[in-house]
Amino acid sequence: HNRQPLVSGKRLKEIGVKPGDLMGELLAKAEEIAIYENLDDGEAVLEKLQQTALWKDNIVGKHEDN
Repeated sequence: HNRQPLVSGKRLKEIGVKPGDLMGELLAKAEEIAIYENLDDGEAVLEKLQQTALWKDNIVGKHEDN
């Protein structure tokens, strides 16, 4: 069946992801999470997405020196 992605590029931009290859990867990962975890709530998917290595390695820590 054809459904709208739960997490949109627009939503990712709102939380600081810049358009580009990484955003595409994150969107694909979000879809994967939605399917495997059987989620139909975009914010729940987003929460799980933010726990992935893909997110942590690329988004978190970019603005911090530790």
